[in-house]
Amino acid sequence: MLTSPGWRGPISQHWTLLAFTSGLVLGGILTAALVWVAGGLVRPLLGQAGAAALVAASLVLLAREMGVLRFKLPERASQIPQSVFALGPVQSSFRFGFGLGTGARTHMTASLPYLALVGVAVLAEQAPVALLAGMGFGLGRAILAWTLALSPRSVGWEEDLARHSRLLRVLLAASAAAASLILAWG
Repeated sequence: MLTSPGWRGPISQHWTLLAFTSGLVLGGILTAALVWVAGGLVRPLLGQAGAAALVAASLVLLAREMGVLRFKLPERASQIPQSVFALGPVQSSFRFGFGLGTGARTHMTASLPYLALVGVAVLAEQAPVALLAGMGFGLGRAILAWTLALSPRSVGWEEDLARHSRLLRVLLAASAAAASLILAWG
């Protein structure tokens, strides 16, 4: 969690979660915008093949989640600097969230964020689509923190999630593969 369970400071945990979520969303939007701009160099060359590229990427990433293919995805597995956490609860939460929201300062356990990047790069013709994808990434990452904070049963919750994590990742990857097929040929 973003604060210690016994925190009795002047700022509620919900404010730190709002700051964290805002950072996640803004980080996701920034990354999606950069990928969309870079994708502008590729989209015109791909044309209809962009949908096929998304389908191929979704099937490869589904196979990775199922354990059929084993390969590392690019990531920066470094820690967020300690200096970020010395700024006070709200600003620290925002900056921590921003770093996680960019996807460039964290370990990714699932393949789906990479599929979203491919989708934005090869299919997002309009900027709002890319920005919504970035916002969705940030909000998706915030769900875990909010669910844990609002859960009446905080003990054992993370163990339950860990136990079902692989199944959830496979189901989400399969759903994304199906969605990309529908987008490509729908």
